[in-house]
Amino acid sequence: MFADGPHLPSPLGQAFATINNFKRLQVADRLSIAGLLVAMLDLNRSPEVYERYDALDTLIMFRRLRISERIINEFLRPILLVELFKSAEELSAAVTI
Repeated sequence: MFADGPHLPSPLGQAFATINNFKRLQVADRLSIAGLLVAMLDLNRSPEVYERYDALDTLIMFRRLRISERIINEFLRPILLVELFKSAEELSAAVTI
């Protein structure tokens, strides 16, 4: 679906591939999703770190990473519902990453 875009893990791949579709979102909101990069790099650092992410729900992780509420509500929530068929409150952060 996003063959022409950069090949990045979900949901960052979708964010970069569809960035022009969300022009009403402020640049600061769009940039706040970069916090997911930190979590992606951190996730598999050790089994204990993975377990901490797995025990955390995705919405809490998004908020701890300071992802803007607009990105959460207008972009990430819909992606999770379409891709993983669950809400951010029902998914572990590890699964989402």
